[in-house]
Amino acid sequence: MSSQTPDRCFLCGRKVFGLKGWDAYYDTFLARTDADEDRIVLDKGLYGWCHGVCLPIPGHESYWRRCLAKSLQEIRRHHLASRLLGYEVFVHQPPERRKGRALWNKLANRAYFVREDGLYWPIEHAPKLSVGTSGMVHVAAGSLVDSYLDLSDERQRALHAAIASKESISLRDAAACFGVEDLYSDLLLANAQMVTDPMNTFRNIGKESGFDRVPCILSYRYRINPRLLEAAGIQLPVGT
Repeated sequence: MSSQTPDRCFLCGRKVFGLKGWDAYYDTFLARTDADEDRIVLDKGLYGWCHGVCLPIPGHESYWRRCLAKSLQEIRRHHLASRLLGYEVFVHQPPERRKGRALWNKLANRAYFVREDGLYWPIEHAPKLSVGTSGMVHVAAGSLVDSYLDLSDERQRALHAAIASKESISLRDAAACFGVEDLYSDLLLANAQMVTDPMNTFRNIGKESGFDRVPCILSYRYRINPRLLEAAGIQLPVGT
C-alpha cells in the first residue's frame, strides 16, 4: 500500500527486501482505528517495513490487520469476500457496470490477502500462476530493491563489485551480504535474481560519502493456497 522502497524492519532492525508474501509496509496514514492505540503504536515506532516472520507485534497483535481492513473497505473499494485459512480476502469492487461488464480501475489490485497477524499482500487482475508443490500455487512477482551499500563493509563492497560486473546476482548472495540469509532462506527464493534497474539515473548518489545507492529489480515467486485464489475469483492454473 505504499511506494516506499524497502529499508529496515521496525521490529528486528534488519534489512527488508520488500517481497510479497514475506514482507509488508505499514504506512502511518492507515492508523485510524482507535485514537489511543494509534498514538501508542506511532509513539513506539511500530510502522514502516516489517518481515512477516517478525509478526505479530507484541501487545498489538491485531492492530495492523484492523487498520488494513478499514482502509480497504472504506477507501479502496474492496469488500470482504471470505475468511479462511487464517486470512481475510478482500476483493476489489468496481464502481460501475455497463451491459453487465465491470469497468475495473486499472490501478486497483484484484484482491488483498490479509493474515491474522497483519501480514498482507495484493494480487493483480491477471497474475502469472504456475502449479507448485504440496497442493500450492506459485505466483510470479517483482519488486524494486533500492539499497544503499556501505562501501566500507567488505561484504557489501563485494556485492557492489558483483553488481557492476554481472548482469544479475542471486537474492541469496544479496541476503548474505546484509546478514539476513536466515530470513530469506526459503527454497522457493533459491533462484530469485536481482538485476540493476536500467531506468534509474541516480545510481551513484551518495558514493562520495562512502555509500552507493544501488537500485535493482528483483524477480521471484511466492506460494499461495489455491483456496485463497478461488476466494478472490482468480482462475487457477491447469493441473492444480
